[in-house]
Amino acid sequence: MVEAAGQQDARSSNSQPSTLHDEEEEEDDWDHTHPCFPHPNPHVPLDSQLYQTTKVIRIPRDYMINGDNTPAYSIVYPVILDPYVTEEQFRKIIDTVNEKLRLAFDPWNKWNWIDAAVGLTTLWFWEEIFPTYVKRRLREVELVLDQWNQTLAEQGAKLIALRRTGYISLDIQIPDPLREESEDGSIVGPLGQGVPTNGATANGTTENGTTITDERKRAMSNAGTIPRLTINGDYAK
Repeated sequence: MVEAAGQQDARSSNSQPSTLHDEEEEEDDWDHTHPCFPHPNPHVPLDSQLYQTTKVIRIPRDYMINGDNTPAYSIVYPVILDPYVTEEQFRKIIDTVNEKLRLAFDPWNKWNWIDAAVGLTTLWFWEEIFPTYVKRRLREVELVLDQWNQTLAEQGAKLIALRRTGYISLDIQIPDPLREESEDGSIVGPLGQGVPTNGATANGTTENGTTITDERKRAMSNAGTIPRLTINGDYAK
């Protein structure tokens, strides 16, 4: 009787899902591969104020659109961009950039064949005199990003030139979503933990020699939890 009861309890425990295992898998999904993950800004000096106050959202290449022939970026909208870049603006930017890159790098475009033939005939001296079709198209892409930056600057966002990322990703600079400035000049994170910055030096260190980032991490650790973003971009503990 006791043995039968034990077997029944074992079966019932095996049939129930492991909540801890599911939570660990959910936490593992929040890393640099997540579309809403705020990356450190590599496009500004490390000792600058922008490095402390901004993050980069990376729009990765999507090889399902044009394959390996031409660069194309994912159309998945990271909701963490709201309100810095609206979804409508994001769609227009990605569609325009993808189309211009497709025309520029299309291996079957007649102008690319003409440029290749003329370049081979002149030992590529022609490219020094007259820009090739690819270069002209890429210049148009940079012009489009510059025009959008004039609009997005009022919203707090900035599109990084594709040549700075090697066309691997489209980086969008936004204010650090984990950082808020209080009236007394301290950093207030999403956990409500204040980290003083009025004692920080020009190189980003405090009076006791620690960096501002270290102080912020220590404040988060003392709170017993690290903030993360859910799939819809909201903060969760």
